[in-house]
Amino acid sequence: MNKKLTIISAILTVVAIASILWYRLFPSEPVSEPHYQDYRALDQPRLIPKKNILTNKTIGILFVGDTSFGENYHNSSFFENRQYDFFLEKLTFLLNQTDFIVANLETPITNLPSSSLARKKKYIHWTDMHKTPETLKKHNIHHVSLANNHTMDYGLKGLQQTMAVLDKHQIQWFGAGLNAFQASQPLYQRFTIGQNTFQLIVVAGFEHRSYYKMRYNYYATENAGGVNGWKQQKAIDQLRTIRQSNAEAFIVAYPHWGKDYRFKTRKQTKLAHILIDAGADLVIGHGVHMLQEIENYRGHWILYNLGNFVFNSLGRYQKREVDPFSLTAKLNISHQKNGLALELLLYPIFSDNRLSNYQPRPVTEKEMDKVQDILLQRGSLYLKQNMRIGKDETGFFLAFNIWPLDTKNQDLR
Repeated sequence: MNKKLTIISAILTVVAIASILWYRLFPSEPVSEPHYQDYRALDQPRLIPKKNILTNKTIGILFVGDTSFGENYHNSSFFENRQYDFFLEKLTFLLNQTDFIVANLETPITNLPSSSLARKKKYIHWTDMHKTPETLKKHNIHHVSLANNHTMDYGLKGLQQTMAVLDKHQIQWFGAGLNAFQASQPLYQRFTIGQNTFQLIVVAGFEHRSYYKMRYNYYATENAGGVNGWKQQKAIDQLRTIRQSNAEAFIVAYPHWGKDYRFKTRKQTKLAHILIDAGADLVIGHGVHMLQEIENYRGHWILYNLGNFVFNSLGRYQKREVDPFSLTAKLNISHQKNGLALELLLYPIFSDNRLSNYQPRPVTEKEMDKVQDILLQRGSLYLKQNMRIGKDETGFFLAFNIWPLDTKNQDLR
């Protein structure tokens, strides 16, 4: 009997080893572990874990715009003399001096060989499975929005692979998912500053575009994966639900919207006001590859577009005759005698890859004057009266007071 059991055990061991070798030598899909098929079994929405970040006096939260290393725009020779760190080299100080960074990751992380949208969509993005997440994490970028017009360029499989890779590297994602409920889940973070608590919620959505729904199947539905789409009523419902459940939180709406290389549209303005009315404290947009207007609506600031962060396309600033400037937005939450105070600092960056050799950088003094002129010409008198200009070790900045927070009643609205 023991001899039979030994023989059976040996046979099972051989079969197991053979199966592992077969999988390693002949994988069914060109993906890296963790396998994206793991996500097909999920029947519950993925919730962003709540954490505490402790500090004595000040917390810095940085929002940056469109981020992609641009593998789809260049051949391999482009990267031969450029390591991925190269593209972030002149922004390193900004990134390292920040406690918490949120970026718009405008590309799937995938090695799938082809996209079903190749003949339908003009620009199909993809980025390296290893170098991209490693570089983001190395440079302190641990939180990314997927609510944009490139996340689904490789379909559901590309999305699943992107989520798996980000999870593997402990980079938190939001703004997309395997169904509409999961895609709508916001990023939540609790910060403790001395004896005070600051709760941050960031909710991301991609403005509704009918052809992205009809031709590309981009938006998540009740039973299908995709990005979080923001039709007006859907955006209202999402923001109201979040606000009702989080009365004391500071809510940032982080939409992807607008028309490339143009200033804000009426559609953006309407949606921005809707987001504020529904419960957002601050709107920070991205998606058009250049900075857009700044507005104060009912006591709340709207940054219509940050523009690019590191986005390695060839760029069309000269062709479109627009200035090649973008913004990064830093929220400083500081401990004051009567509680917490919030200040918004905008650090402009120069974004023309053709002129910067694909190294975006802080603006010069002359360029800062130009940025100021653009914003003031397209802004209100209130903006002029409430915008301060300064310079610190990071570079030139524009500053706005958000509010002094009375921690006794925690009334943010």
